[in-house]
Amino acid sequence: MSNSIVNPTAVIANPSITAEAAKVLAEAAKAQAAAATEAFVQKIIAELDGLSVNCGNWEKGAFKKANEELYALLAQCLSIFEARFLAATDADRAALRKAIVARLQAKGVRVVKQSATLTMFVRWVFNSDRKRANSYAYVLAAAISHGVRSDGLALWITEQGGIEEVKRRFMVKPETQQRQAEIAQTRERVVAEIAQALDAPLAEVALGGLSGEYVLLLAKPNESGSGAAVVGVLSDASESMRKSLVQQVAKQRYEQMEAQAQVAREAAALTAGASNDALGVRVA
Repeated sequence: MSNSIVNPTAVIANPSITAEAAKVLAEAAKAQAAAATEAFVQKIIAELDGLSVNCGNWEKGAFKKANEELYALLAQCLSIFEARFLAATDADRAALRKAIVARLQAKGVRVVKQSATLTMFVRWVFNSDRKRANSYAYVLAAAISHGVRSDGLALWITEQGGIEEVKRRFMVKPETQQRQAEIAQTRERVVAEIAQALDAPLAEVALGGLSGEYVLLLAKPNESGSGAAVVGVLSDASESMRKSLVQQVAKQRYEQMEAQAQVAREAAALTAGASNDALGVRVA
């Protein structure tokens, strides 16, 4: 028997075939199409099951801390999505989504019909909580949006600095990215000023028992803001503490500059408005 699907339109157009025979052949064609769709669904489900087993081995075995294995699993998820789901017909995609939703719900995984297919693939393979699945799915979505294919996914994630770095860089809004970039620039200026202040300190305080490359002083300003009393000292300040302090200085300075810029913008707008009003009066 041929594996090709019978064309019921051609059958009906043939006058030598009775209506009853045409009906039988049309039902056979419909059954063939349903069987093809079911085969498509089962093939992808089998592939996802296989990846899920590999994921379990990765989580429980020697690969627990191997990021390259995690990236490989994500790349395989993306490969199935690219080569199978995106290339399928609308009917096959709809059938697959329906089957995956039903199977995940049967496993106790909370998904809804509106869930993204890529997220459901990840939930299936990693059998993970929603937060983790959404995290991985977002990384895959970010890769797709940047033209990254499955065969280059692992290298791309590595070049970006890992899963968390991809989330940090690509989950933020453009305006937030701009703010982060400006704070980073401000931080570089603060670091340069600290280097210059080694030759011309802001102030020198006579204290005993200090040690380490840097110390941190906790001071309380007076009421007028013209001076401060040192109330605490931390010797041997760690590098992470110094970096955190510099970052806070940069953020505070950036916010102060932004506040001044906002005042200037508002003043300019008011001045422009006043000029327009005056012009309007003269014209009148």
